[in-house]
Amino acid sequence: MAYKERTSTYDPALVVVTWGELRLEGFTDGTAIKVERAEDRYSTKVGLDGEGARTRNNNRSGTVEVTLLQTSLTNGELSTKAQLDDDSAIPLPPQPLTVKDLNGFSLHHAANAWIQKTPASEYAKEAGDRTWVFGTASLRNYDGGNL
Repeated sequence: MAYKERTSTYDPALVVVTWGELRLEGFTDGTAIKVERAEDRYSTKVGLDGEGARTRNNNRSGTVEVTLLQTSLTNGELSTKAQLDDDSAIPLPPQPLTVKDLNGFSLHHAANAWIQKTPASEYAKEAGDRTWVFGTASLRNYDGGNL
């Protein structure tokens, strides 16, 4: 196999998260976005003689955690939507959620996502973070690398 020089570029500023019409902004400097399926894709069972079988798991649910700076105005927009969802006799409908790397090929999408958990609020000497958890029954993931 021939050696090929290749240098790719990842720019965290080019990772965009949208929920419905809202573009989330003001991410923390640590792990700002975490996309995860709720369960493994397959389970395995191995018999006494070593024969194995895998079982497909059709659970496509998952979560998207987004961690924003405490000072991000997006916190207020998400809080307003969460309050409307809590206070309304009819819950707000789930919205599409997308995480896209504009300088690469990675794309994570949920056609119907909702705020599953609002952040814990802490106040300290320095500004902190707020982690929002979005839930979905069907999460599609494609990790495609960068240019």
